[in-house]
Amino acid sequence: MLYSGLSASKQDTANTQDISIEIIDKSAKNLKKQQIVEQQKRVNDELPDESAFLSQFNQTVKEQTQAKRVGKFINTAGHSNEPQKEADFRPKKVKPKKMSPNGLPTLDDLRLKTNYQQQRPSGMASQNDDHIDKVKEGVQTLLSTREFLYYSYYTRIKNKLRRHWGNKVREKVSFLMKKGRSIASTRDRITKVIIVLNDSGVLVRVQVVGQSGVIDLDEAAVEAFREAAPFPNPPRGMIETDGNVRIFWDFVLEA
Repeated sequence: MLYSGLSASKQDTANTQDISIEIIDKSAKNLKKQQIVEQQKRVNDELPDESAFLSQFNQTVKEQTQAKRVGKFINTAGHSNEPQKEADFRPKKVKPKKMSPNGLPTLDDLRLKTNYQQQRPSGMASQNDDHIDKVKEGVQTLLSTREFLYYSYYTRIKNKLRRHWGNKVREKVSFLMKKGRSIASTRDRITKVIIVLNDSGVLVRVQVVGQSGVIDLDEAAVEAFREAAPFPNPPRGMIETDGNVRIFWDFVLEA
C-alpha cells in the first residue's frame, strides 16, 4: 500500500457532500506501505537498492537527512535554521532637478532625497512537513527515493490539505484549552486514515484506521479532508476495479 502524510509541531500549531465516517481499529497494522515524500531537485539519477520512500525521481544519497524546521517543503543548502538578518543597505543618490534663477538648488532640493534599497540574503532555512521516521535532522532534506508515477497527484492533495489541517488543529487545541484540557504529551499523536474517492476525485468515505488517542485530533483530520475535497482528475491507473481510489494518509502532531 502507498501512503503519504503531513506533520506539524505543537508550536506551529465548505463542503456539503455527504460523507460516511467510521473508525476501524488495527485494520491497517499489517499492511506493507511505502511513503511518498517531497523532494525538490535531484542530486543524481541513481536507482536506490532499497528505499522506503517514493518521490518524483530516482536518487541515491549516502546519508539521509531531514530538515529540522516544520513547514511547506523548501530545501536551501548551506542555510541554518537561524532567523534571517537585515543586511546591505545601499544608498542611491538623486540629483536635484530644479534650480533657482541664480543657479543654486531650491529649498525643496535641499531636502533628503537619498533612496535606500534594502537587499536581503536570498533563500531561507530548509523545512519539511513529511513525518519521516528514523532519519536524522540536517541542514536540508535529502532522501534516497524511487520515482513514483502518480507523485504529482499526491502532491496536489497535500497542497490542498495543508491549507485546512493546520487551522483545524489550532481550532481544536484552542477549544480544549478553553475547557481546561491539554494534549501535552511526550509522544507523537498520529491519526491514520484511509480515504475513498470516486473516479472523478469526489470524496466518498473517510475511515480512521488508527486513532491518535485524542478524538479532537482525529476529527481535525477527517474535517480537513472534507473541506479540502474534491481532488479532481485522479490518474486512471490509480482507479481500482470497483471504480474507486483508496489512499492511506497519516496526520502527525509531533511531541
